[in-house]
Amino acid sequence: MQEVDKRMPVFSRKQNTNNYHQRIERVITGGEEILDAIRASAHSFESIKTLFARTSKWLQAGKTELARIYNNAAVYEALPDEIPVRLDDDSHTDIIDALTSVIEERIGALNEIRRQTREYDAAAN
Repeated sequence: MQEVDKRMPVFSRKQNTNNYHQRIERVITGGEEILDAIRASAHSFESIKTLFARTSKWLQAGKTELARIYNNAAVYEALPDEIPVRLDDDSHTDIIDALTSVIEERIGALNEIRRQTREYDAAAN
């Protein structure tokens, strides 16, 4: 019986993804742009709805981009893709705080994925 390698190559990448760091950076930049819009000024309910939609779309697009890069879905499947507030039930402040928190957490996770991928690549070579 063949022994199983217990060091699962979580951060192994698909072919033609040598530019993974640039692709992840573009996702991070998209989140930073939304954060800038959130911090720009006071918000009407319409602008909050727009920011909410942009954030939701960005969360999904980021996971899709990671799926294009990595062989192992465990890299991105655990990332949340929902915003823990409801537009109709929560205050504007709570919504803005939740959007900010979700984006900042995702940016941190993306930076960590990028760091661990570099370590994985260095160890593999």
